[in-house]
Amino acid sequence: MPKFQLKFIDVMIGVVLGIGFQFWTELREPWQYIAFIFAYLNIIDYWIDYNPLAKKYALKLEIDVILHTLIIFSMFLLIFGTQKTVSYFLMSFAFYRLADILWIWRIKSEHRVPHSDLMFLNTWFLYDFVEMIVALGLYFIIAENILGQMTALIVFICVRAVTRFIESKSYKKVFYSV
Repeated sequence: MPKFQLKFIDVMIGVVLGIGFQFWTELREPWQYIAFIFAYLNIIDYWIDYNPLAKKYALKLEIDVILHTLIIFSMFLLIFGTQKTVSYFLMSFAFYRLADILWIWRIKSEHRVPHSDLMFLNTWFLYDFVEMIVALGLYFIIAENILGQMTALIVFICVRAVTRFIESKSYKKVFYSV
């Protein structure tokens, strides 16, 4: 399963990013371009963190393959969401984070995780949860016409940038040395 996992995810993320580029020509509004670039950078950032973790904590059961397929689907949905509305995009991001939270929970419940890795996983889990709540909150704020779509998107991207910075600082060690 370990070799399958890395090959599967690498190929599928490559497919999502490759197919997603076809949507670039469909974008019309400024927010769509911003969201599209954000989605791509976010997926690449995820991929960078995912690979060392996947090497250490391989899939154990078929449910894990299904969960990873859900994560990949949610990545595609995120890119696809750039053609719709900011609300759709935010819901897609929340779904993406929920799938990721489930994967982290599976790692913690299926593997013996050393303390240093547990700190990394707990930080990732926490900020996934925070970002999911922020995306859902902004979704409802847009629905109530409290904020405009572009403003909500900019707020969301700023929150994501700040949480990613804090997340990186919280790791307190280089995780990438496998």
